[in-house]
Amino acid sequence: MDALTPPTRLQSLQLQGSAYLDTYILWLTLELKYARSNDSAKLDQTNAMIAESNSGRNEFQSNIADEGRAQPNQNEANNMLGGISEMANLLVQAINTRFRNSTALKQANDMLDEINAREANVRTAISDLEFVYNLREP
Repeated sequence: MDALTPPTRLQSLQLQGSAYLDTYILWLTLELKYARSNDSAKLDQTNAMIAESNSGRNEFQSNIADEGRAQPNQNEANNMLGGISEMANLLVQAINTRFRNSTALKQANDMLDEINAREANVRTAISDLEFVYNLREP
């Protein structure tokens, strides 16, 4: 967002977009910390930020739409919106990459075989119970 050079009339919109992305980055960072640590305090922090993040996004999108309607050159607003979307996608990709390399995900993958085996045992037990129940049914 900071790398964009908007026209003068869009500079306040750029500042608002930067502020929103800073909030969004903080929220994603706390989500990642929670995913890595399973610390409920981090989850509480992320949940407490949801309203602020949603409000910032909605206001920013509304202001982009207003600016798009107000200016004669629609391409400027569209280019800025495209740049914001691209940066948001890059941010999500970066968070996903960090999560893929996290200890929590590796531990979850290590446990996957055991979880699948337990699920198979439960399904077998349920099937056996259904069979016995059907035998007793008049």
